[in-house]
Amino acid sequence: MNFDEFKKLFFTSSTNKGLLVKKIKIFHSDFSMLSKFISRYKRELCSLKSLLNGAILGNNFLPKSYQQLGGSDQHFFSNSLQKEMNWQVLAFLHCSEILNLFLKYQNEFEHNLMIADYPKAREILDKIEHEICVSFWSTENRFIIDEYEFGTERNWETRNLVLDDKYDPYLHVLGNFYSLKTEKRVSFFQYNEEFNNWLETEGLNDNNSFIKLVEFLRFKGNYFSHSQYNWLDDILFKESNFSIVDRYICFIRIAQHVIVERKDVFDFILPLLKELSLKIEDISLTQMSICINGEALLDSNRTNTEVITQI
Repeated sequence: MNFDEFKKLFFTSSTNKGLLVKKIKIFHSDFSMLSKFISRYKRELCSLKSLLNGAILGNNFLPKSYQQLGGSDQHFFSNSLQKEMNWQVLAFLHCSEILNLFLKYQNEFEHNLMIADYPKAREILDKIEHEICVSFWSTENRFIIDEYEFGTERNWETRNLVLDDKYDPYLHVLGNFYSLKTEKRVSFFQYNEEFNNWLETEGLNDNNSFIKLVEFLRFKGNYFSHSQYNWLDDILFKESNFSIVDRYICFIRIAQHVIVERKDVFDFILPLLKELSLKIEDISLTQMSICINGEALLDSNRTNTEVITQI
């Protein structure tokens, strides 16, 4: 659907305008065409920009508490990995300043975690949740800090705060597994067994009705337990109900996964990486670009040598 057709349908009295705006996601597979469509919408329907932003970002992309984490309004599923990735890139470009701040703090957090300066790492994690948002990422890393600074009992205390029936069901399930995975006494093989036993107990394993759900839970909670992910479009779609931080982390992981597994995605992923690199300072974007075509994504102030030395 071109923009003129969209605009005519939009102002038809019987049209569900919110649903129509969400369907913009499926109008174009090419990101440049989608971007032109979005630009024209913002220019000609500027008074209705909030409707578009809501469709792209959701109503809860910066949650400030466990209670707010997840539970966003459902977006429109495109049934296409390319279109889901395009749509997420629009959200990331809109939130580029927020994501750059997160990536800065994330690097500082991981550095202090690696050198075992747990009080400093906790301080940075608190800053991330206060200044940016609460996320599945921050929840998992809070378990890690609690476990390594104070021990398993503190980890369990935090888990009790997270496992509230009033919270999003995904947080309830994944929070439990994040806590378990963090425990020093639990090996990868023990964790994997516990994860599989839970899937079996819940009747999710070997059940075609839940195959997409199982892939999503594995991707989020036990990534290395599964070698072949076949429903990445659905995973990215489900992630769109969570924080912008979780969505970005998921997007990067999916991009990293597919450029190794599927060469057929190179043509549409590389332009997305280039688009993101214009606004987001993330070395993983450059790393993936090099994996695809051997060329770094450069800004005006850096040479190939300078970029490669950071990889």
